[in-house]
Amino acid sequence: MKRFAGYTAAMLALALVLTAAGCKKPDGKDASASTPVPIVTASPDGEVTQGPTATPEPVFSDVPVVTRSPDGDVTEGPTATPTAAPTEIPAETGSQGGEATHAPTNTPTAAPTSAAETPKPATPTPGSADPTGTPAATHQAPVPTPETPNDHAAVYAGAVVDCSSMHVGDSFYWTLDLVNEGSCLFAGTWLIEHPVAFLTPAAISSTWSGGLLSAINATYEDEAPYSDTAQIAVNLLYEGGTGSDPMGEAGHSYAVAALYITSFDYCGVQMAGSLVRIRYEIAAIPGEADMLHDGNGWYLPVPITVVTSAAMEPPLNAVTHGSITVTDGKLYFKH
Repeated sequence: MKRFAGYTAAMLALALVLTAAGCKKPDGKDASASTPVPIVTASPDGEVTQGPTATPEPVFSDVPVVTRSPDGDVTEGPTATPTAAPTEIPAETGSQGGEATHAPTNTPTAAPTSAAETPKPATPTPGSADPTGTPAATHQAPVPTPETPNDHAAVYAGAVVDCSSMHVGDSFYWTLDLVNEGSCLFAGTWLIEHPVAFLTPAAISSTWSGGLLSAINATYEDEAPYSDTAQIAVNLLYEGGTGSDPMGEAGHSYAVAALYITSFDYCGVQMAGSLVRIRYEIAAIPGEADMLHDGNGWYLPVPITVVTSAAMEPPLNAVTHGSITVTDGKLYFKH
């Protein structure tokens, strides 16, 4: 069992690393100079609504990380290293007439991975985890294990998106979800690998209206909270194996999300929902040899690595979840 203060310091340090200022967006522009753009959402019946302007993800300057223990001791840790923190923008999909439509392409849902999935022979592709060319992450990455067994459980899943009718240049939203309620989630770090040969990551958000953080905040506005509040620091572009605290595999490209709670009244996060949303643009259409196959068709996996996943235990302790289940995302390009 780890001391609460130590875990808090580690997560705040990681959050600062992920969202430090002085960085560049993927297009080379300074992130701090971005102009707010409308948030575009789709209702269940498909109607598109343009809401208030987006609020950029938080950024922090390169300053020492300072934390306070429950006993009142103040600890100054390492400084943050600037990394990219792009601003969320609405998806754009091109029509046959060349006009751009601002709207999410899909409402993704999580689905369990079929045990009958088998990889097809493939030629080498960028970002492949296997030198023979098999698409990345055909096997699940190992998950953290606690020092002492416990009953806390966390279930994570990537969205399943039907891309079979899309073309090069189209875009869609994909989410990483915390599936189960009652996880007591105190802190977590997740890597989301990009199939770089076929997708271009364009934007990432943790604060859109349909996400977990918004759902938690809504319960406080309704004066009926039952989950602690939280923050999620995000980084859209991270090269695996780099930085002062290397994560993932060298040569692989990831998005990173790091959650930490900001209140301590309900023993961690108790609600379920989407942790982050990523907008991808299609750079190339994969062939059958580039994908995996199951009963629903041919798909690209979106591999998820759980770096840390901790539950809160009273009064101020954090332990790695005793059970961590992960289901990679799927992008179906052919049925």
